[in-house]
Amino acid sequence: MKAVVAGSLVLAVATIAFGAAYPVFLSTSTPTGDIIDFYHQFLEAGGFTGYGFSQLYQWHNEHRLVVPKLWFLADVALVDARQTVLLTVIFVSGLVHAALLAALFRGLGHPRRAVAVAFLIAAAAMASPVQYENLLQGFQVQFIQVWLFATLAFALVAWAPARDERPVLLGMSVVGALIAALGSTYSMFNGLAVWPLLIVFAFWRRLPIAWSLVVAAVGCAVMAIEVTAFMHRPGGGGGLTAEAGVGTILRFVARYLTSSIGEIGTLGQELVGLTAIACIVAGGVYGLLRPARTSATRMALFAVCAFVLAAALATALGRLHLGLGAANSSRYTTPSIVFLVTAGLLGFDVLLRLQRQRVVSLALAVSTLLLLVPGDVHGVRGLRDRLAARDLSNLTIVSHLAGGYRPDMLRHIYPHWPPRPQSVLDAMQAAGLGPFSELERFQPPEAALAEGPAVVAPLCDGSADRLQIDPVTGVTFAAWLIKADSGVSPLWVVARSLEGRVVAWGAGLEPRMDRVPVPDPGFLSRGFQAFGEAPEPPVDVVTVEGVFADGSRCRLPGTVAAGPDRYLKDLPAASRPANSGAWSFEGHALSGGVGAADVPVGAAPVFGSFGLADRRFAASVALGDPGSARGILVPIHTERWPFGTTLKLLDADGGTLDEIELKRPVAPTWSWAVLRPAAVSPGMRLVIRTVQRHGFNDVAFGTPHWLP
Repeated sequence: MKAVVAGSLVLAVATIAFGAAYPVFLSTSTPTGDIIDFYHQFLEAGGFTGYGFSQLYQWHNEHRLVVPKLWFLADVALVDARQTVLLTVIFVSGLVHAALLAALFRGLGHPRRAVAVAFLIAAAAMASPVQYENLLQGFQVQFIQVWLFATLAFALVAWAPARDERPVLLGMSVVGALIAALGSTYSMFNGLAVWPLLIVFAFWRRLPIAWSLVVAAVGCAVMAIEVTAFMHRPGGGGGLTAEAGVGTILRFVARYLTSSIGEIGTLGQELVGLTAIACIVAGGVYGLLRPARTSATRMALFAVCAFVLAAALATALGRLHLGLGAANSSRYTTPSIVFLVTAGLLGFDVLLRLQRQRVVSLALAVSTLLLLVPGDVHGVRGLRDRLAARDLSNLTIVSHLAGGYRPDMLRHIYPHWPPRPQSVLDAMQAAGLGPFSELERFQPPEAALAEGPAVVAPLCDGSADRLQIDPVTGVTFAAWLIKADSGVSPLWVVARSLEGRVVAWGAGLEPRMDRVPVPDPGFLSRGFQAFGEAPEPPVDVVTVEGVFADGSRCRLPGTVAAGPDRYLKDLPAASRPANSGAWSFEGHALSGGVGAADVPVGAAPVFGSFGLADRRFAASVALGDPGSARGILVPIHTERWPFGTTLKLLDADGGTLDEIELKRPVAPTWSWAVLRPAAVSPGMRLVIRTVQRHGFNDVAFGTPHWLP
């Protein structure tokens, strides 16, 4: 027994340390996901001077109500929106929740040593890296605390004196339970499920009738207000559906409740989940029917399980249209952990009362391994993905600082609506918030960006490739560098013109899966991606330096030449029209919608989707005899975020010869996109296709020309 306990505690401590390392080493101050919506609202309101209760209460897809927004505001006020407060609250909330469950376990009459073991294992589960989304993203603070507040509400009712001999303590307990229940409800909408359980629990406990009626009145009022608001908000009431069969819903619920141990496979999840549901329902019903034989603390644990079950059912009704796989979303591992830990404590309560050490020892070993090992395995296996996600988020800030507007980078932090993160980053930079309050993490020292010739410095091993310089793309290139004499990789890379102007810089953030520097430092090695605005006057050759944390540098020998231009400002004089007929359209032809910019000579007739109701289109045109041409020039004009639009040059058999995915805006003027196939031939076709329908990705195009 001692060996099993010792092994379980070692595994628990290791898991806690592993979970703590996630937010410390893998988090970022770069805003990502839904917290961008909060910053957008906060900055639009004028910051603290204009942010009021209406903004605080405003719903966001049924989540992130008053309580999490208060934490967001605290993070802005205390740490300049770096999310340090949020991540700390998330991690500490998990430990507090574990302590609260252990305290309830203690209330079942178990010795302190057993309670200490229960706390450490519960804390390890709450810190498990299997819930990486909730550990690494500050906006998920609400998804950690909704369960904590509910558990606290049930615990306070369980601990409240049942009679009037201690009226002050009774009143404090009930009021505290109501506040905790409000905290759960106003963290997430599914926190409403706490109220019917709390009302039943208060009456079951036979609290003084006045206090029981207070709990019922507050609970009914909150439920009535929030359900009415939900049904009357735009799109409200349409999220839940019961179209799936009972069996499918039960399978989803079973997987949701066991998503934290998803490594055992979906069949194992369903078996474990359904067994746990049956035991919890049977035990809870028995406790309700036999109050004299069931302690209040035991019923509080059953109430916690019932609360998570209610959330699982609501999630099933709202997410089953996405398939059963949605039940294993990483964010759902937190309620799964709460459910499994609570159900486990109830199970061990029974086993410990049987006083059979061998059975308890075996159960402890199996449950600890099942609860903690899958999370650790998932954490190790997903480490590379977590590093990549952090680095790509930070790369968004590097590109913003080094190369100005880079719309394709916004997808790493907010893929839904590109104008919003751009406006948020601009406003945060102006206010010095978030990553812009710690620029030393994202850009090299000022001396490294000062104008001057290439430094006399030790040589770097490595290379720079994919150097692109043109009026639309600006400057971009990828590189890997390592100091030749020490094997140390620099933190930044800087590109200069031959005259010494800095034309681009970047950070060692982008994971390079295709190759690593020599000598090989392992999978943690980083490549570089650099950015810059289009230089004036233009350059086509650069020198490349690596910059270290202390300001020292190393340099790549020689120079790096830019690849062929992808865009030209003007049509070459010797160009001639390339089409052999008119443009044809799939679905409907575009008429008008070419924007307000002046159409360049030779581009007419032009077509576009600017301002049209249906912005999705596909257009193609047959090309004539290329003669001695080297490629195709296509006049292009776009709005600021031309996502989802591609230009393709196809051969006579439909094979792709060259392709451009529009990423960086051509607005406010027209430019000529350049397609350069390996070989040109008669019978080629040009295809322009867009797959989105938003005003921010409008595009216009015109007559293609041969590239002389």
